[in-house]
Amino acid sequence: MIEPILHFTVPEQPSTAQLDVIERARSLHPGWEVRVWRDPVDPEGLALSSLWPHANSGAQLADLIRLGVVHRHGGFYLDADLRLARSLEPLRRWGFVVASEDGASLTNAFFGATRGHPALDALIARLRDEPVDWSSPPHLTTGPALFSEVLHWREDVTVLPRASFYPFNWHQKQVDPEHWSYGVHEWARSWGHTVRRGPAESMRLALRRVTEGVDRRVRPRARRLAAKLMAAGSTPYRAEGTLCARTAHGFRILLDGADLSVTPEIAQTGRYEPHEEQLVVALVRGGDWAIDAGANVGLFTLLLAQRVGPFGRVFAYEPNPHCAALVAGSAAMNWMHDRIVLRRAALGEAPGEATLRVVPGRLGDASLNAGRGVSAAAAIERTLGAVQEVRVPVVTLDEEFPVPMPIRFMKVDVEGFEHALLAGGRRLFAACCVDVLMIEAVREVYGNDWSRFVGALGRLIDDGYRPHRLGADTRLRPVERARMFDAGAGRNLFLVSPHARGVPIG
Repeated sequence: MIEPILHFTVPEQPSTAQLDVIERARSLHPGWEVRVWRDPVDPEGLALSSLWPHANSGAQLADLIRLGVVHRHGGFYLDADLRLARSLEPLRRWGFVVASEDGASLTNAFFGATRGHPALDALIARLRDEPVDWSSPPHLTTGPALFSEVLHWREDVTVLPRASFYPFNWHQKQVDPEHWSYGVHEWARSWGHTVRRGPAESMRLALRRVTEGVDRRVRPRARRLAAKLMAAGSTPYRAEGTLCARTAHGFRILLDGADLSVTPEIAQTGRYEPHEEQLVVALVRGGDWAIDAGANVGLFTLLLAQRVGPFGRVFAYEPNPHCAALVAGSAAMNWMHDRIVLRRAALGEAPGEATLRVVPGRLGDASLNAGRGVSAAAAIERTLGAVQEVRVPVVTLDEEFPVPMPIRFMKVDVEGFEHALLAGGRRLFAACCVDVLMIEAVREVYGNDWSRFVGALGRLIDDGYRPHRLGADTRLRPVERARMFDAGAGRNLFLVSPHARGVPIG
């Protein structure tokens, strides 16, 4: 458990806003120790104090101090412009937590660690043992670039979802905290009297705003054109062995050539559910968390991983050992194994084991619900035969995600076992942690459990989730509860949290 201590570093004359941030944090943490390290700080007993005279700015000095004080005392460090929205108590369960503002890099504006944590040792060793160009900007020498490089592949570091502390970035309009934000970094530049925006940074900010505006207008059209070109002519392939195909999104994917379910469409068009894939592109941003329940060969897993960046996270659940191996290979091949957490297990109502029925020729139809009056599955088994049964582990969403976190998107396609998955995540959904839930809602895969599935959806709606269907323009359209399953509505139902922002609805 991380020690219940909050650390702040402030200049000799802190501003009223900084003092207000500190008092806000103190009020949210009764009984915690709040330590304000005010310039000048006594270097006695702090790691890296020998480097303090080399610091070229107040920001570099503050970076060195924060590492030293958390290493010595443990606890959470927060910049004095990071205004908390809720208590950090739930985050104490990890040994080291850190945030990312955009999924591309880590930030040192917030991090928490136990006293003397090995990740802190690694950061300190890098600064102590390797030359530092102190004339370079602090974000390259002692700040985010250092954290990103040293902590990237460490398994003892937990990277929180972007929205935990960054509902907006430094170049974007300021907004209020999101539903499960723990705080908001207000980008006030606490040490601004020593770190000023020069011409190069001002130009970078202007260019970023322009390019983001162009991206919003041009990229959707470019993606639609690319999809049409790829669909215009399909390429034959040998329907056996392991294939490597390029998707419409640019990454490659490993497929089973003998599979008759998802492989033909992915191999020949580079897509499987094009409108749903476009929705993911519109919804998911760098640093987000996402869940793929029933990853199959991993098309959505990889697309989500592409979107969240190296410091976002995608939690992929796939109990079929063969499919899980393909996902693992694709993740490594695309260099996305830094952000994909592959769980070779099913999600259900209670932890334990279950029997997965697999027809090797139809990887997309493997089910834990087979034999419960599912006529479609029975027909597939009669047609192709060679049914295999595999004992697989079962875990629950609530045990996998014990702390409330903002989860941007969740895809659920578990062939009639959805009701059990939803039951195992009651706490998660009651708290509306998931912004957008995409769930397969086709009666033929549920058999005798259809009414249980409808009841589970009803509980989500009672929690505040609103049902939607996806239009051809990749925008979500609200549907009435009584008409959620109208004929011709498509395979997937979308449930949107009442607190979700930036969801294309219209």
